[in-house]
Amino acid sequence: HGLFDFYLIETKKAQSIEKLVEGNEFFKRSTWSGVGKIYKHILSHQHLMARFISINSSAVLSTELKGFKYYSLNEMKRLPKPVLILQYLKDESILE
Repeated sequence: HGLFDFYLIETKKAQSIEKLVEGNEFFKRSTWSGVGKIYKHILSHQHLMARFISINSSAVLSTELKGFKYYSLNEMKRLPKPVLILQYLKDESILE
């Protein structure tokens, strides 16, 4: 609770990236530049399979999507993060 989180699309079954972004307002207004590996994350009450999609930041910042907060890299480093996001950021050398 109270942890920083990325934009999330949650499904019950695995889906292709194209299917996930199809018809999604956030992705319609941005360009995505990469898809990461699949992360398996086990919680006490569920097993998660997660994949991170990299978004072109200039495209995202130029949109006017309500309900989103944007952080600089320095601000993001200070935010409390879930283990799954922290692992992704370390794997991508975003956080050292």
